[in-house]
Amino acid sequence: FVFVGDVRWYKGKGDRRRFSCPSGGWRKLALVLTGLLGMFAALVTGIGEYFLLYAPELNHGAANNYANFLHPTEGELKRGYYLSVIGAPFYIIGYWHIVGMLKLHDRFWGWVIMSLAVFGFMSGFAWLLSNAYQGLLVQAANAQTGETAVAIMAVQSKVDAMSFPLLQVIRFQVMIMSAILAGAIFFGQTYYPKWVALMTPIVLILLVFSTLLFAPGIGKYVVPEALNVAHFIFFSVSTFFAYKAYKEVKA
Repeated sequence: FVFVGDVRWYKGKGDRRRFSCPSGGWRKLALVLTGLLGMFAALVTGIGEYFLLYAPELNHGAANNYANFLHPTEGELKRGYYLSVIGAPFYIIGYWHIVGMLKLHDRFWGWVIMSLAVFGFMSGFAWLLSNAYQGLLVQAANAQTGETAVAIMAVQSKVDAMSFPLLQVIRFQVMIMSAILAGAIFFGQTYYPKWVALMTPIVLILLVFSTLLFAPGIGKYVVPEALNVAHFIFFSVSTFFAYKAYKEVKA
């Protein structure tokens, strides 16, 4: 149901029935519910990422700024880890919602979007959780001296080197996905008004980063989880139009 939008089931030998989440009220109700689950994914994962990555002195332009890992306590790292584990998988359901909102006539493009979503977000999920491991390693090294500290930091550097390409995967996925969404919304017949093509996730992420220039007091809190903030906004707008379509059917 989540991946292809239909469920096939059987009653008796040779009696095949198909449920395809029909185009009426049930389908639109499913779009509302899955949109809410997408919002849940972005909110909970964003809170988890805040616990893992936020630091008052965070330098967003620096590479390997290990001092940032010294800010979260061990309890915050654990909370961030488990909140991310709870929230991130629901992104897949959120993207099923987006596929439904696009009203695609060709299932091929639905599979393209879902494949990008699964691969991209699970890669980003793995990168996000690696920050919990790196935080524990950096803090352990900070409590040691001499060769022990050097050895621990060497392990942390290897973890960072292994996980960094996964961050690039989710960045690439968001750019490609945003281009597909913008084209589908602007040129297709979807549940969205045309102007939603101007607020795809990549555009919203750039707006979140712009808060560092125009409202740094807010930006320092939202930039570490910019991907989740952008998706929460997009899922909220999308769920609003799903609910609007559902109300029209009920009327």
